[in-house]
Amino acid sequence: MKYYILAIGIITLQINSLFAQKTPTNGRWNGYLQLHKNTVLPFQLDISEDTFEVVNNTERILLEVRKGEDSTDLLFPDFNSFLRVKIESENSIHGFWYNRLKGDNYKIPFSAKPYLPLDDVTSVNVSGKWETTFSPQSEDAYKALGVFEQNSNVVTGTFLTETGDYRFLSGTIQNDKLVVSTFNGSFAFLFTATVTENKLEGMFYSGNHWKTNWEALKNENFKLADADSLTYVTNEEIPVKFEFPDLQGNTFSYPNPDFEDKVVIIQLMGSWCPNCLDESLFYKSLYEKYATKGLEIISVCYEIPKSAEQRVEGVKRMKAKNDLPFHFVIAGSAKKDCASKHFPMLNDIMSFPTSIIIDKSGKIRNIHTGFSGPGTGDYYLEYEKNTTQLIEELLSE
Repeated sequence: MKYYILAIGIITLQINSLFAQKTPTNGRWNGYLQLHKNTVLPFQLDISEDTFEVVNNTERILLEVRKGEDSTDLLFPDFNSFLRVKIESENSIHGFWYNRLKGDNYKIPFSAKPYLPLDDVTSVNVSGKWETTFSPQSEDAYKALGVFEQNSNVVTGTFLTETGDYRFLSGTIQNDKLVVSTFNGSFAFLFTATVTENKLEGMFYSGNHWKTNWEALKNENFKLADADSLTYVTNEEIPVKFEFPDLQGNTFSYPNPDFEDKVVIIQLMGSWCPNCLDESLFYKSLYEKYATKGLEIISVCYEIPKSAEQRVEGVKRMKAKNDLPFHFVIAGSAKKDCASKHFPMLNDIMSFPTSIIIDKSGKIRNIHTGFSGPGTGDYYLEYEKNTTQLIEELLSE
């Protein structure tokens, strides 16, 4: 009997050691999301001891690590999304990316291996501005401005659209093939293209659920429509007025006496939206600087989950994680027509986020559609400067 028990113990130890996770090599890793059979989204990870960071150009996202017996969950801090991985050896990680925002069954195969730089075998350069059309020759066609910098065969940049930017893109050119991407737990964007002289032609993939073709021409003079002109007041007789539950379930009304003689930013947004988060972080800096001088900010949230509890949970997580000090209310589902019904004095709500800036007398003074954040470089700095100047002017009136 002793030998039998000993044998069982040895077998158990062997099985446990077989399935136990290893310790990955410290340093930069290449991560891969298998979007389709022949389509892979590459991104980069920095691993150090028990620390995992996703790297998108200058953006770094520290993942929360939760270890299990035979797998590890790597949670994205701002979104209901995680990587569930098995560390198979010091040089091999496999698993899946789960995005609960897309449903409980949404998952994409994931793998990673230590970083190896690609040989510089390109003679083309995509640095500069590109007049871009997504879904060309279709009724869904829309314009964008591609802005890229190339150093050797490494490419960074982004696309600006009239409803926001595609955030921090990075990637490479090999021969005449461009591949740039971003992965932040909510967005998994991949752009591929063939480069021919001053033209780009390729595909845009969003996760494994959507794709379209795109093309671009080199054009240093191309500009998008002014983001302050896309949404506008069509009926000045209709006041901005709403009642929504706050995060404690109490009814929040606007206008109310607490906002009299105040400059108010009403931000239409969602906790699922990375561009909304970028804007919220900018508004945090504004609020900290100008709240004592009379600035108020109300974030009106349009959320993906169907249940009120899950909607509140997502907004609370974002608010707490980023220490956002202003007001949050839950308005409804993440649909632009829903927001348009709540703000009938406007022509249309085209994008989350959209911000309505109201002066001390209660008059709408500016409406900004979408948000082009830090990934757009000088475009973001110009927006930051202009918005800060507008708030200062309204506070001084």
